[in-house]
Amino acid sequence: MSQEKKRTPGWVLLTLLKCAALAAAAVFFYVTLVYLVRPELREEKTEQPSLRSTQAYAMTSLSDFPALVRSFPVPVLGCQEGRGLTLISGGSADVAYEGGLGRIATLVYQSGEGYRITAQSVYPARALSLLSAEGWRLADGEGPALAGVQTVRMDSGGSIRLHMQTGEGLYTLEVPGAAEAVLEKLIQPFVLFVQN
Repeated sequence: MSQEKKRTPGWVLLTLLKCAALAAAAVFFYVTLVYLVRPELREEKTEQPSLRSTQAYAMTSLSDFPALVRSFPVPVLGCQEGRGLTLISGGSADVAYEGGLGRIATLVYQSGEGYRITAQSVYPARALSLLSAEGWRLADGEGPALAGVQTVRMDSGGSIRLHMQTGEGLYTLEVPGAAEAVLEKLIQPFVLFVQN
């Protein structure tokens, strides 16, 4: 009697292939982001220390913005006052990262046309894994300059996300896809605010 070879069900192979494809896409996302945003960072090894835990900070008004900037370890991406965008909410919170803590500041603005724009500042600069890659795909070519730094553009359904990285921090700006025609105008007032 000969033994029949057991075959692996097709759905198991399909699931393994999907997992491998997702893993490859995630690796491609992170490598591309680092290499396109700042080529000089490829060789630069910036050691930024882990943070001590702090209480989450929530802004209740625009007057709280300077305190948020002072409490953040690196410059914060935000909109200059009086440039056509209204600050809706903001705050910062600690997140687990590499056995220690990182920090993310999030500011949400609304344009006169009703577009919602979300700016995020991430510490440390190497913390790419704190950004969600799921559902995002790399756009063809580079994105527009943001705060004087070249960006990498990603698209996801009805949203556009611009990424930039400096030696100090990692930054994203997310806008609705419907704002494509006025994208450059919307991002123009954004700058990096530094501690006084």
